[in-house]
Amino acid sequence: MGEIKLDVTSTVAEKGVELAKGFLEKLLGSSVEETGLLISDNIKLIYCSLTESYKNS
Repeated sequence: MGEIKLDVTSTVAEKGVELAKGFLEKLLGSSVEETGLLISDNIKLIYCSLTESYKNS
């Protein structure tokens, strides 16, 4: 029977990795950014609450 050969060059593998990396960056990048903004807003809210409490005492 004939032998089936699979010839994958490193450039094809590199392109596949680049595509996967780009996809994950698009998929997760905005989520990470939004999470950072939410944390930042919560820290600002806590800080403002603490400074208001300090001013009123």
